[in-house]
Amino acid sequence: MKILFITGGLTTLRRKSNSYQETLMEKIASRGHQVTVLCMAEVSLRPWIHWKKSVEKIEIYHLYNGGVYPGVYPQGGVGTRSPLLEVKPSHKLRKIVFQIIQEVSPDLISFQSLFGLPLELLQEIAEGKIPTQLTALDYFSLCPTAHLFPSDQKPCRLTTAELTCNDCCQNTVHYSTFWITYHLDQWVASLQKNSLLYSPLCRLRNLFLRFNRFWNRHQAPSPSYSLRRKAAIRALRSLTLIHCISQLQADLFQQLAGALPSLQVLHAHPASTEKIEPQKALYRSSSPLKFIALNVHAPYKGLNLLHSTFDQLQKEGFQFELHFYGSIPDHILHSPLVHYHGRYQETDLDQIASEADFCLIPSLWDETLGFVGLEMLSRGVPLIVSQCAGISEFVKDRETGMLFNSADSESLLNILREILQNKPLRERIFQNILIKDPKLKTFDQHTDEMEKLFMHLIEKRERL
Repeated sequence: MKILFITGGLTTLRRKSNSYQETLMEKIASRGHQVTVLCMAEVSLRPWIHWKKSVEKIEIYHLYNGGVYPGVYPQGGVGTRSPLLEVKPSHKLRKIVFQIIQEVSPDLISFQSLFGLPLELLQEIAEGKIPTQLTALDYFSLCPTAHLFPSDQKPCRLTTAELTCNDCCQNTVHYSTFWITYHLDQWVASLQKNSLLYSPLCRLRNLFLRFNRFWNRHQAPSPSYSLRRKAAIRALRSLTLIHCISQLQADLFQQLAGALPSLQVLHAHPASTEKIEPQKALYRSSSPLKFIALNVHAPYKGLNLLHSTFDQLQKEGFQFELHFYGSIPDHILHSPLVHYHGRYQETDLDQIASEADFCLIPSLWDETLGFVGLEMLSRGVPLIVSQCAGISEFVKDRETGMLFNSADSESLLNILREILQNKPLRERIFQNILIKDPKLKTFDQHTDEMEKLFMHLIEKRERL
């Protein structure tokens, strides 16, 4: 089986830990299949192949792509000011991509990220003779910020005709400005502060940022974002299969994109779930209760909700510990009961889980799944989770965890009051969470499912 994975980029080129997509590629390659990766989203004024090499049985094409904003979408989801760049490919880009497809001659093309891939090019590839599959880890095809969560703190349900994406994308820099400041940052970082070029380059960078504030007055019109959504829907309908990682995500795709008969739900699992061994936490025999929140660093993740809720619990005299792991937010809750630990490694997860009573996932956006939740469940930590997160599909309310309504500002507060006061409820949850949930899979088991899915798509196309 020959598979061409198309993605935005590979994190292993920049840091040691693997993402979901990279681990899946490595596992598929280790089973004797031929795996090729095309990375689409490196910044450049024009498209060209930067390099091609093989890494651990995987052949990688790294494409410098004109018209994308590397780092803007993955590192915060602030969207684009040029939505039509995400729709129409240049002649040069189209030519390069189809040359690579012809050279690789894959049995299947699997899209792991659409970032950097113009939607009309996606549609053209999908309408060819090679079966195509998209693993939708987010909502980037429907929303330029990938979150469907605008600044008014309510999930976006706007139809194509009603879109106001220009409000959500107003803080995005213009492409030309971003390209220049991106490279200026690289040069500045490589210089010593006493270098003669350091100060002039810093001043030049600030000049371009001022230019961007002026350029922000000229926002892309809403119809451009509507055209982007329409192009995305056409592309989605042309795919052989859309792999949604939760039922919640699949329902939302159907709601916003209309009938998509090629949808299939298959829960993804993070690379860190190498085994499923729920174990009783050491901390549960002591007091106070210890709550943890991993990677809750932004409003759409529920950061403000957690701050206000635990601030109220503290005022009411409850004793607890709240520990944040991950990027430290700009605004923190100053309290001796709240602790911020900063970034953590996958190797720290066992220790974090062993000292936790409950893991909080207070998402306000329609989170596609929530790998943090799977990492904690596989280690025996029950969840208190928003109903609008895909990971809620793994939680039996009041049996293996607690569900709350993110649209009700008092819902989480009331649940935490009950958890803190109701010892029999806690003990029932702690006991039930030690029973292995058949829905939880190791990454090897998930790879088995994906391998069967890929082979089924290839066999189905061969029978036509």
